[in-house]
Amino acid sequence: MKKTVCALLFISGFASGTYPATGAERSGVIGAERVGVTGAERHGVVSAERSGDFAYAVPIDIDGNGALYQLELPQSVYEGAVHGDLSDLAVFNGRAEAVPFALKPPPSPATTSAPPIKLPYFPLQGSQGNHADALDIRAERNTAGTIVRVISASPKTNAQRVLLGYLVDASSSKVALKVLELDWNTDETGFSGVMRVEGSNDLIRWSTLASQAPIVNLEFGGQRLVQKSVDLASAQYKYLRLSWPVSQKPVKLTSLRGRPADITIEPGRQWKQVRGVSGTQPGDYEFDLGGHLPVDRLRVVLPEDNTLVSAQFLARDRSDQPWQPISAGVLYHLRRDGQDLTNSEFAVVRGSWRYWLLRVDQKGGGLGHGVPTLEAGWVPQQLVFVARGSPPFLLAYGSASANPSMYPIETVVPGWRGDSEIKITTARTGAQQVLAGTGVLKQKPDYKTFTLWGSLVVGVLLLAWMAWRLTRDVSGNAKGTNA
Repeated sequence: MKKTVCALLFISGFASGTYPATGAERSGVIGAERVGVTGAERHGVVSAERSGDFAYAVPIDIDGNGALYQLELPQSVYEGAVHGDLSDLAVFNGRAEAVPFALKPPPSPATTSAPPIKLPYFPLQGSQGNHADALDIRAERNTAGTIVRVISASPKTNAQRVLLGYLVDASSSKVALKVLELDWNTDETGFSGVMRVEGSNDLIRWSTLASQAPIVNLEFGGQRLVQKSVDLASAQYKYLRLSWPVSQKPVKLTSLRGRPADITIEPGRQWKQVRGVSGTQPGDYEFDLGGHLPVDRLRVVLPEDNTLVSAQFLARDRSDQPWQPISAGVLYHLRRDGQDLTNSEFAVVRGSWRYWLLRVDQKGGGLGHGVPTLEAGWVPQQLVFVARGSPPFLLAYGSASANPSMYPIETVVPGWRGDSEIKITTARTGAQQVLAGTGVLKQKPDYKTFTLWGSLVVGVLLLAWMAWRLTRDVSGNAKGTNA
């Protein structure tokens, strides 16, 4: 009886994960290897032990003896990494010791302002009481495409011709104008009024860009109020027409400049082309990028000219996962007057999906014959590492079992701020090298876990058997007592 109870207590303690304490633990002393916490562990990551845990690596070439270096992740890293978040990366020095590293956040698009440009303008004259939009405007151009003369025809009347507005040649601007800066002659009393601005590409159809823009140049009591700029809608036109109400005093311009809209400078991208394969449904085309590329732009090369279809982009990280919708739009490739008209690239939410699906609406015959080609674009991430120890340094990647070893960028670069760039020396990467090979890309069976679970199952079965045995013994003793 006592033996059975002791066995039950021992097995229950084993199954619950409690074990007899060692002498050191009973005395309150625990080995340093069990309580020592590394800097990586304090940040929730544990460093990989050796470079042999990884499938591939690229050598890192540095100049000088700086403390911090940064490098651009090559395409091979995205294609060789096991995890989409690049948690299976590590940097080693010449002594095969892991060194701290971090990934910089993706850069944001930058904007730049172009200087104002001088715009040619031509007076539009007509009969008193008419408006500029009643004129028949014809422009004569030279071989360079510049306006050299403007003919503003109006009904033949005996009324005196007066200034009704201006025609502006804005064809020299390669981007839309966001502001017009005007200057004019004024008398002692100053001037105030409104300006109407319209845009056109053919001098026939006009679109209103500003209807009642105030223009002012007044002085009173030693104070001056000046408003000589007109804000425009963000649209690009070859010609602009300036006018004002019939009852307003004409504006005699002395100069006119246009301030171009801010230009967005996109970060440089790498691109990869993948030819599609037909999917399981008509109009489905699948693409395997071969790695976890941080794609944020997509382009589709259609197999035939004069194609226009509605399409949807879907993606997934593994081949056994369901497809997730990412974006949708219209794809077209039209040939007109010897020129190719193609839809612009699609901006998609940045992700690390490996598999992509193009689902094409089959109305109108879909894509016709052939399969499309997908062009995936991404902004390569920047890795920053601490050059501790001696070179050569090595960036290793591709491991299903390696523990994450990446730090936050604020830890590796003291004083890091997202809105300010800290100067860090640039390093270069070489060609890919094979370390452990593809054998470490798949998770190995965890025999320790299997053994533990097996022991627990055996323990539970033994516990159940002993409980049954104890119940039977207790019942037998009770019967003997009653007898």
